[in-house]
Amino acid sequence: MTKATKRTKASVRKNRKPPTAERHDSSGRLAMSDSSEKSDIPEPIPDAWLRQITQLIQTEMKRIMKERTLPKLQTSDLDLPPQPPGKVPGPAGKPRKPGKRVKVGSTLDAALYEALEDWRRTKGLTLAAALDALIWKSLGQPRMSYESGSAT
Repeated sequence: MTKATKRTKASVRKNRKPPTAERHDSSGRLAMSDSSEKSDIPEPIPDAWLRQITQLIQTEMKRIMKERTLPKLQTSDLDLPPQPPGKVPGPAGKPRKPGKRVKVGSTLDAALYEALEDWRRTKGLTLAAALDALIWKSLGQPRMSYESGSAT
């Protein structure tokens, strides 16, 4: 390490501001940052403001949760293939759905793919479940591989 580097590191250490301790007001709430930063928010934050903020957060969280769960409820108008009764031990003991699954790779028109993605999102389905449902319905609802008496 050169003398210049040592000097630079030493000057950085000297000029570094010590971390500020957290300040709390008389009610135990964390006080706002340094007084050098001007703010329109009074210290401490009034209880009425805290109640309004809490209400806004709760309302927004309820909206988000409703949006996340709503698509799953929309599958009731969709004819889905029968679901397997449960999971069975697979390779290395990892649970998997009963029946045979086949990995498919294909190329689609971009507009069809976007339409498929939009449709499956509104229904709350994975791509695999959406393809199962569409193909199963379009082929006349054949028996699935895990159903007794299936062709596979």
